[in-house]
Amino acid sequence: MVSVREIKRKGKKYKNGIAFTLDLTAKESEDLGIFPEGKGKRTWRGTYRTRLDAKEAIKHLEKETQNNSSKRNAGPTLAEVYGSWLGSTSNSESTKDLYRACWPHLEDLHDQKLTQISRSDIKQLLENLPFSKSRVKSIRTLLNHCFNQALDAEQISASPMINLKLKYKKPSTNKDIQYWTQEQANKLLNHYPKPKHDLFYRLALHTGCRRGELLALRWENVNFENNSIQIRATYDRQYGYREPKTEKSNRTIRLRQQETNLLKAANHPSLVYVFQRPGKPEPISINSIQKEFYKLSDALGLPHIGLHGLRHTNATLALQARIPVETLSKRLGHSTVTMTYETYRHIIPAEDQQLAETLGNALD
Repeated sequence: MVSVREIKRKGKKYKNGIAFTLDLTAKESEDLGIFPEGKGKRTWRGTYRTRLDAKEAIKHLEKETQNNSSKRNAGPTLAEVYGSWLGSTSNSESTKDLYRACWPHLEDLHDQKLTQISRSDIKQLLENLPFSKSRVKSIRTLLNHCFNQALDAEQISASPMINLKLKYKKPSTNKDIQYWTQEQANKLLNHYPKPKHDLFYRLALHTGCRRGELLALRWENVNFENNSIQIRATYDRQYGYREPKTEKSNRTIRLRQQETNLLKAANHPSLVYVFQRPGKPEPISINSIQKEFYKLSDALGLPHIGLHGLRHTNATLALQARIPVETLSKRLGHSTVTMTYETYRHIIPAEDQQLAETLGNALD
């Protein structure tokens, strides 16, 4: 029980210079919500003229303690809110699968009431996860969705996710992106006879499109007069033809006349997709393209970079050619320019250093 302690105070309102305060233990300070659970400290509260006033204040505090305890024990668990959010979200199935994969990493919080989960609990869990920064951010975003779901349903009054600052682990230097040099890329482009999927490789290298974006490319989105293609969707066997993940992935990409001529030569009025076999309703299998790509790489003595490496090659060569990062970011369909900087920092620092030396020599 909270105890009353006498203290000295100056002023006419205090009889004989004596006042009274409430002396709280560390546990009592936690129960009242003055300090987070496990972080309680002995403290005092209020200054009262008489001992009777102080005892009345104790009754008020005990009632406040009961209310706080009830609030902490009320409401849904994280697992309940997660299930509700997953069933109501308008996110695509691929995005849902991303969050489904993130969910097991929050196992320690699954059965806890949202009102019992503190900022320190979340911070400790996320900062100790042995994953990349992007992976931890996805898990954090899932938590944020859950707390926002509960806020909208008025199941909680505040979210511990607001302005939560984390110390992300430094990215590993062993996971550099894979790409070809200009000489290596030209080795593939100049190969004769032309491979079966030559048009796919050329568009990937010249546009920087994702492989799913190229597979989803329809002939109706090819503009032969303006030498451009419109990226409006993505495709894979698991999820089929669907909208791109972000709004900025919807974009128009200009082509050279050479690529437009190749598209004209490949155009077939009976087909819907640019990369589609006659008699088949869907785009060609990415596995067949990948298989040929690896065989070509081996035959030409080129390192295996995967089909996505063609996109990285496009971006790397563009930066080496001093294309502005902002321009490249829009062409790649990145959600932010920051994402482009983070992905291709292996090129940007070197270019900055070269620029500094060039300017320095010019100004000497």
